[in-house]
Amino acid sequence: MPRSTLLPLLLLVPVALAADPAVREKARAGDPAAFHALGLDAARSGKDDAAAARWFRLAAEQGHAPAQAELARLHEQGRGVPKSDLDAFVFLSLAARQKDADVLARRDRLGVTLTDAQRVTAARRVAAAEALVAVHPRRFGTAANVETVRGWYIWRKFDADTWQAEVARENDGQVFQVRVLPWATTYRHLVYGARPDALLSGERVNAFFAADENHPRGYLTHFQDEIGQMKGHGHSWQLRAVAGRGFTAVAVAGDKPLDGKELAFELDPACKVWKAGKAGTAFPYAAGDRVLLTWVLRGERRVAVLVTDDASLEAIKKGQAEQLDKETAAEGVAGRVQSVESDTVHLMVFATYWSQAGRLKEKQAVRLVTTEKGFRPSGNAVAAEVMFRQNRGVYGSGPSDVLLRLKDAADAERVRGWDGVVRLVAQPGREP
Repeated sequence: MPRSTLLPLLLLVPVALAADPAVREKARAGDPAAFHALGLDAARSGKDDAAAARWFRLAAEQGHAPAQAELARLHEQGRGVPKSDLDAFVFLSLAARQKDADVLARRDRLGVTLTDAQRVTAARRVAAAEALVAVHPRRFGTAANVETVRGWYIWRKFDADTWQAEVARENDGQVFQVRVLPWATTYRHLVYGARPDALLSGERVNAFFAADENHPRGYLTHFQDEIGQMKGHGHSWQLRAVAGRGFTAVAVAGDKPLDGKELAFELDPACKVWKAGKAGTAFPYAAGDRVLLTWVLRGERRVAVLVTDDASLEAIKKGQAEQLDKETAAEGVAGRVQSVESDTVHLMVFATYWSQAGRLKEKQAVRLVTTEKGFRPSGNAVAAEVMFRQNRGVYGSGPSDVLLRLKDAADAERVRGWDGVVRLVAQPGREP
């Protein structure tokens, strides 16, 4: 499977869980301290340094400094991982944020052995790793804030293979190239879980960004379309004049204009116009009416592609949910393998799919498969059954931990080697 440029820290999979039930339960909740404890357990046994390194890496990518220091030690000694002073220096640099004297001394000793080129490489890798820690998929749907910049943007284009997007800031048109995280959360037409390629070129969206190693808008972490954003804040467009296939409107909050700007819109020839729960082709609205819009910027023209009243939102939401259900039935929900123990797989489902993951039921038949370009399912799947599912976020959202029992225990070794984004797909006739 191609290794995504979004995921430089690989999630290698531990071989077995420690016997302590309390530690095992915490690890199944994604607790980095539990991952670290399991790594120490494996390292001290002296039997499986590779498993120790894998546990430490699961904790290290969440910013757990003791695990980062232990992973550095394994790289220094070449135990379970390639011997590499550069890798050790990188992980010690990450762990050094805790100001531990021993860690600082080890880092400094290694630093003097590196070449100038290696130190430059290490600095880049440290910056990239720190940026990924800040947007780890377990932070989404929790109380942690994962964005550093947010606001209204024009969605210009999106590459569905690389998940690179181009957006322009609405107020000044400045263009930014951003990487869309595979676990970015989305909200479109009042429904969670839309893929980024559901957005239209030129569409106005409210977007949240987090910094990568190069720019404060390096990663896109969340977007919601205008309808979802304005409805959620009690905003709407109040029509000022209607003429032919166009209208002017101002954005309002209750009875008060938001900024007082009167903007002109024209209707796309294929514009969907909803009123009282039904869609039609005629424009039934007049000056003074309030509507919600999906619109795109085409050159200097604002073009409405969907116009609706409040009374029609449930019908629009239902249609969007049905579309997402079809996509989920075909492609499943995305996540990452956390561990493999005998015939049991621990999978973290991304918060993007919290609503769909919430439908997973005990003993449900599923397939687990790796992904290719665009994080689409690819390759031979393995059959499994759901044993357990628990949401880890707040208000019902967030990542979910799912335990699966493989139908064939011989598949465990193959699944253990899956280090990127995977898909969990319900068996035909068994929707999640």
